Order: sequence, then C-alpha cells, then structure tokens
Amino acid sequence: MFKIPLEDFIEEIKAELFSYDEIEEEKIEFWEKNFLKSKETFKTVKFKNNEIILKDEEDLFEIADGFYSAILNEEEDKYWQML
Repeated sequence: MFKIPLEDFIEEIKAELFSYDEIEEEKIEFWEKNFLKSKETFKTVKFKNNEIILKDEEDLFEIADGFYSAILNEEEDKYWQML
C-alpha cells in the first residue's frame, strides 16, 4: 500500500501531465478541479485523512497516463468512471 498526502499526489499527477505536449494547461487544471470535486466517490483511488491511498507508486503514473489516453481517445467521461 502506498500513501501520499493529497497535495503531493495532485502535484505529482500534474507534473506527469505537463510532460505531455498534447495536454494543454486548461485540461490539467480541469483534471485537478474535477478530481478534488469527486475524490471521495472514486472506486480505485481511496481518500482518507487528507491522504491518497494507492496499491503502489506506479498507480500515480497509471492515473496520469489514463487521463492522457482518455484525451487522445475522446473518452474523458469513461476515465472518471474508471477511477
């Protein structure tokens, strides 16, 4: 199990998303706002005591890569349902 403070989690995901040239800053800000709005309803990302609980650190990259793929495939709604 991997625990990371919410603020650090968001910064890690945003840093990964900024590494993709195809993702504009507005989309990254959208990701952050939508994540914060819905964080306690996700199935695979657990939130407890202002921390995010994941299986392991690799999940950080899978979450960012998943959003990147969702943008490219125009499946953003599907992405949010999968979290």
